[in-house]
Parts: sequence; C-alpha cells; structure tokens
Amino acid sequence: MGPPLADQTILTSAEEFAARKLRTVGVVGLYGVESRCAFKEHLESATVVAIHTSFLKYLRALFGASFGELSRNSEIHELERLMSLPDLRAN
Repeated sequence: MGPPLADQTILTSAEEFAARKLRTVGVVGLYGVESRCAFKEHLESATVVAIHTSFLKYLRALFGASFGELSRNSEIHELERLMSLPDLRAN
C-alpha cells in the first residue's frame, strides 16, 4: 500500500490507460538509496527530469522525513566501509 494520495491526485484506470493508447516507457526504482531508471526509448531530458523529480516526491511522501535521514546514514555507512578497507598499495 502506497502513501495516502493528495486530494488533487487523480489515478488513471487500466481501462482509461488503454483507451488513451498510453504505453509504458520504462521503469524507475531504487538501487540502495539511489534512484535509477531504464527506458525503452529515448526521452527528452526534460521528461526524464520530470519523471525523476516525481519519483523523489513519491519517495518523500512514502518515507516522510526518514528518507533524508536514511540517505545520510547510508552515505556515512558507505564512507566508513571504504575507510576500513586495507591499503593494498606498495609503499
């Protein structure tokens, strides 16, 4: 179940989707805490930015304030992990 929808949000039904001859162009998702996308066809950069921005807004609605904290914590964890790796360079 996703986040509650704002009053002005209107979902497109499957029937209307088909009637308007809409089609999917790809997927957007999370890889760790980074958003990633893969498109079936070339899209204008403004369209890609709009999709990315909308996805981030959805995540913020879904996770609330914890999204920023989750992101920061994962960055700190990754930096700590990198710093703990042994130095394999010859001195």
